[in-house]
Parts: sequence; structure tokens; C-alpha cells
Amino acid sequence: MNDEKASRKERIFQQYPELEETYRWIDQNRKLFRRPIHGPVACEVEITDKIGAVYLENHVAISTWKQYVVECREDYNLLYREIRDKRKMNVNIHIFPQGKCEESINRLYSEKKMKMLKEKHGVRGYLDELFVAPSAILQALRTQHNVQSCLARNQKTEASMHQGLGKILETCENGDLGWAST
Repeated sequence: MNDEKASRKERIFQQYPELEETYRWIDQNRKLFRRPIHGPVACEVEITDKIGAVYLENHVAISTWKQYVVECREDYNLLYREIRDKRKMNVNIHIFPQGKCEESINRLYSEKKMKMLKEKHGVRGYLDELFVAPSAILQALRTQHNVQSCLARNQKTEASMHQGLGKILETCENGDLGWAST
């Protein structure tokens, strides 16, 4: 598992050398920060599903993949000052206070409806169910890209769209518009 994570990190750093430089500085200076620094996001996300990987890559902006997530304003200020101002490195920083995920997620569909969508229409699940990440990274992706509302589909789902699935997806049990609003 660590080898896979290390090789993924190496690939990302080869593609974006400036990230390796920022990562190295953060790693060497972790004692300066009050709380954990997470990231870059691309190095922290473990894909558990190939279809999920495709959806996630297409759904999340490149700037988010390259960002760091901090858990307090003081760490944000320190990181910004040291990396952006002093070293003139371009780094994106997202603040997620305390780094904990919200307890309840307001899903578009009930468990019963989601089970039916999976069994009859090939829905893979919500995008945030198809990868693993530290809670601060997961919550940042939920906040910035609504991965908790995005449905991952397959070819069966596409075929079902032509047979009335769109009508099923249009309304949620909570009264909101379904996929049409995301």
C-alpha cells in the first residue's frame, strides 16, 4: 500500500515538479504548523473503482488536485506567506476547520432508491463512495466539487437513460431536483 502511494506521489511530482518542492518544504517544516497539513490532494486520494477514477478525474479541477488542505487560519497564513510570498511558488490552499467530515450527508436519493438505481440501472454509487481519502481531503472535495451528489454510471445506465431513467432521477425523496440541479 505504501509502495503504491509512493509511486503515485512520484508520478504526480514528475508531472508537476513545483508540487514536489512545496511538499518537501512542508514535510521538512511540519513542526511549524498547529495542525496537520494535507496534500497535495492528488497524493492523498486512493481510487477504489476504475469507473470512479474516470469520473473523479473529469469532475475535479486540476487546481484542486494540486492544492493543500489546512485545518486552521494560522496554518493557512503561514503556508501562504512561506510558499507563495517568500518562495514565489504557486500553491492553492483550502481551509477546512478542524479537518473533520460532517456527520450527516444530505444524499439526493434514499438508500432504497439508490439500491434500485444500482441493481436495475447500473449506477455505481455516489462519487465520494468510490475513493478513500483523509477526512479533511474528503470534505474539501465535497465542499468544492459536490462529490457526494455526483452519480457514477456505466453503460447500462446510459442505456436506461433512453428508457425513462431520466424521469426517475429528476426528483429526490427530499423534494429537491435530482441530477438536474447538480
